[in-house]
Formats: sequence, C-alpha cells, structure tokens
Amino acid sequence: RNGERQRLTESLAYLVNELRHWTPASEVEAIVEAVMSWADNSQKSSILFGRLFLMALPAEAAATIVEDGRLFRWWELLPPEANNRNCLMWLAIPARVAKVRW
Repeated sequence: RNGERQRLTESLAYLVNELRHWTPASEVEAIVEAVMSWADNSQKSSILFGRLFLMALPAEAAATIVEDGRLFRWWELLPPEANNRNCLMWLAIPARVAKVRW
C-alpha cells in the first residue's frame, strides 16, 4: 500500500513538472491563486503546496515572481519547523530566472 502511494506521488509530481513546460506564462496568476489558497503555514502541508507550486510555475514567469517580491513572501510561509532542505526548495525560482536570461 505504501509503495503504491509512493509511485502515485512520484507520477503526479512528474506530470505536474512536465505540464510546466506547456503552461503559458499568462496562466501563472491562476496557478498562484489555486495553490496559494491552500497554503497555511500552521500546517506541514504548506511544504507540499510550495513544492507543487514550484513544479507548476513556468520558467518564463519566474522573473516576475522574484521582481515583485512574491518569492520572499512565499518563502516566509514555510512553517517554523521546516528544515533547511525545504527552505532551499525556493531557490528553484531564481535558478529558472537565470536559466531563461542566460
């Protein structure tokens, strides 16, 4: 049962990550609204939703997220007990900015 759940989770993560490449930057606000409506830093699930958001965010929209300061506001949504690995996941956005602008 646990192995089945793990495979399902990995498949879903792969699907979301692949869809990012086909998602137009104009859809970012809808993605932000949908994912962030579930974010609650009193819940450990906020890490999951943050990760889901990172996987779904198109690279072309990453610069806007950094420039308008939303990245740093979202970073603060992580629960206080989040470990460094979870905090570092947000570095994916500036990395995408660098990749697009390179």
